[in-house]
Amino acid sequence: MNRIVLTKQPRYYFTGWQQFCLVLLRWSIGWHFLREGWVKLMHPTWTAKGYLMGSWGPFAEYFRQIGNDPLLLQLSDIAMPWLLTLSGIGLMLGLFTRISTLVAMGLLVMFYCAAPPFAYPYAMDAATMTDWSSFFAWMHYSPWAGNHIIGSEGNYAIVNKNLIEFIALLALLAVNSGQMCGLDPLLKQWFGKKRIAEVEPGQAPQTQAAAS
Repeated sequence: MNRIVLTKQPRYYFTGWQQFCLVLLRWSIGWHFLREGWVKLMHPTWTAKGYLMGSWGPFAEYFRQIGNDPLLLQLSDIAMPWLLTLSGIGLMLGLFTRISTLVAMGLLVMFYCAAPPFAYPYAMDAATMTDWSSFFAWMHYSPWAGNHIIGSEGNYAIVNKNLIEFIALLALLAVNSGQMCGLDPLLKQWFGKKRIAEVEPGQAPQTQAAAS
């Protein structure tokens, strides 16, 4: 009678080069978040008030309410740098990678909603100066109309760097990149050994097996 051990086979396989590219992507995004958070932590006078009050788009009212509320603003000033820093460290080290990725994605969603890639503030300025309707000014001065927006780093339309980074993190989350050149496998192995050590003497650990 042969003993067959049932093991869970991976659904995908990445070559060394593919894993290197995925880890490099994860590390780069992690560095971006770490740098953004660390700079804010090193400047005690930093505040998110200017960013919140300068937001535009459908959710601008909610962000401005946060900026006008002293308590919510203080919480934002404390949470934002630390969330950026910790998620960046987690992504770079591959430590609690899924949690770090989800936190980073949540921050990107807030950044996207606070400053969506629409030419809203510029359109409103044009509407004020020309007496155009807000809708006509917005359509005329939107990036898809072919007009360069002064003061912006590009002519975004729907898709901007925040959305691209969000999609990249979504891909990293889907392939569980923390298992590639990260501390998550070591952490899992350490906890696995600890559980085995806690098994009572004379008691065999449970295994998935089938006899034939």
